[in-house]
Amino acid sequence: VPVVLTQERTENKRNEIVIEDPVTKLMSRALIVFQSRNITQPVTLDSSCSPVRLKVTSAKVPRSWIYLTCKVIHPATGSGYSNKVDLDVYWEMENGPDSLQVNGRRMNIEDGLTTSIALDSNTQTYKIRRGSGDQVDEIEFEVKVAQRFHPLGVSVGLGPYSHQDVVRAFTTIYASYFFNEQLKLAGFGAFPIRQSPELDLGLYLVAEQFRGVDERISVNLLLGFHTLSFVPAGQRIFSFSAPQGIEVIFRDLIWKRQNLMVGGFFYPDINSRSYVNSWIRYGGSTFVELNYIRWQEPLAAGGSYGAKSFGLSIGFPLFRAL
Repeated sequence: VPVVLTQERTENKRNEIVIEDPVTKLMSRALIVFQSRNITQPVTLDSSCSPVRLKVTSAKVPRSWIYLTCKVIHPATGSGYSNKVDLDVYWEMENGPDSLQVNGRRMNIEDGLTTSIALDSNTQTYKIRRGSGDQVDEIEFEVKVAQRFHPLGVSVGLGPYSHQDVVRAFTTIYASYFFNEQLKLAGFGAFPIRQSPELDLGLYLVAEQFRGVDERISVNLLLGFHTLSFVPAGQRIFSFSAPQGIEVIFRDLIWKRQNLMVGGFFYPDINSRSYVNSWIRYGGSTFVELNYIRWQEPLAAGGSYGAKSFGLSIGFPLFRAL
């Protein structure tokens, strides 16, 4: 009979189910106790721990199953922002005591299952032990938490693009300012490397709308505006519009800390003005991006001017600040 184990336990720290006999209609209680039997992965890391590079170096847990979840926070300091990590530990153990030791320091487990450990840049190696005598399970892990957090990040991408049916070097610039895990301000720029290039610049608020599937998939709305600058007849002009966008992120796809991002900005064809910018990006701080941009703008003298670009670029971080 498949049974879902939950953190809601009886006083003797067991799960229980109530079974009704279909003939006599009598009710009986079945107590369920965790036992480690042939667990192929006794220590599981949530994908939220990938950004902090948490690595389990040793695990001697024959009587346990452990699940680790990370939450990164950025407390404000007098000189900026620091990095802290709340590590949530879910620990199932046969006849496990109500406490454990973290680097020799005793911590209580109030519900017999969960506790939280604060991680920072001062300590990189942690050893957690639970049990006593010859009934001790322990894990050891390493984590690299940077001392400072810089909310502003700037990256650049370079690669060959087909621009106006001519292959040219193309530059893309990405900037973002972090407010929290669900909200950031992002800037985008793209232009071919040539004389009198067309400039495509945008500023958007990135707001997370959904996160699920063990927090590995998230959906963001991109709300803002952009400007185009081009030279249709010897004089540079600027035009403004507000294409809105959406992006979907698949975290830890194939490899740890490697994400797949699919998204686009769209402005329908209205009065000879339209804009499409779509992309597929894979990687982490260094990434590969396939990008398609097509736009059209009306001219004051009549008619319209447009451009189409399609190419592959390699992106890498330039700097972080603030």
